[in-house]
Amino acid sequence: MITKKEILNLVSHIIRRNKGVPDRRLMHPEREWFVGLGVALLIGLGGSLYAGSFFFSQEQVIKETFTVSSDTIRYKKDVVDEVFGTYRARSLEFDALREQDGILPEVEVQVVQPKEEDSTGDSGTLRAE
Repeated sequence: MITKKEILNLVSHIIRRNKGVPDRRLMHPEREWFVGLGVALLIGLGGSLYAGSFFFSQEQVIKETFTVSSDTIRYKKDVVDEVFGTYRARSLEFDALREQDGILPEVEVQVVQPKEEDSTGDSGTLRAE
């Protein structure tokens, strides 16, 4: 049976709850969700700030390292025409020498055939016969 003391304790609990005093024993899911979302938001913002600062610091290093000066290269047509003329003359001279008879030695073609297998079953290396 329920005793008078238990009933008074239950009534005092209900009265205390109605006066706005929070009950410490109960779970508060809404409060837990907001705390969890707040912590996740802080972690996300902190990570984003760190990643952004790291990116911009590395970008600055790359810009400083690979700065290229762009000097204009002058094209001198007279010099280029002179070089082409020299090499054209050499090419014509080489073609004339190549077409003459007897200047270049004739190449003999040799046919290489594999040697028959030894008694050990090893074919060995290829040799010309």
